[in-house]
Amino acid sequence: MIVYLRIGVLLEYYDLVSETCVFDDSLRMRLGFSKIGVLGRDVIAAGSNRSNVADFGNSVGFGGDIEQLLALAQRGVKGIAITGSFIDRKLLTVMKENGCILVLPLNAITASRGIVRTKNIYRMSKLYRSATKLEIPVAFVSMAKTQLYMNSYMQLIELANLVCADRSSAAHCISEVNKKLVMRI
Repeated sequence: MIVYLRIGVLLEYYDLVSETCVFDDSLRMRLGFSKIGVLGRDVIAAGSNRSNVADFGNSVGFGGDIEQLLALAQRGVKGIAITGSFIDRKLLTVMKENGCILVLPLNAITASRGIVRTKNIYRMSKLYRSATKLEIPVAFVSMAKTQLYMNSYMQLIELANLVCADRSSAAHCISEVNKKLVMRI
């Protein structure tokens, strides 16, 4: 009798949380992450209501203004988080040309209810599909504001499934793409 064993690859998972989220290292380990980056400390926030930064290579652009996000993408920020409800082909093209990562904060799903949650899932799934068609890397992050809203890596994978990402691509995004976003490489 021949038994085939599936050889699994041990992945390291990474997350990004808001600057207001305070947690200890034991919680990080219990959630299954190798590192949880904190916005403002590990990753610099650029864009609306944020200070202008000199080091765009280690920053994430936030905002709903398309012109501001285009300018940040052209300056070479590491990632762009689209907080408005739009999909702009020009912005996605500039992101692809400059090697930007599309950041999808999943707190828009976990912190909303009812029709707002449904709209957020629909918008994120459209963004995800548009980005994958253009071969733009996508990062799924919790962007939790408190410990209460922090998710384990398995919960992030399931939330990414709601956004039309299959399990293997969601795991890749949460391990490899988030590593590029959170770690200073």
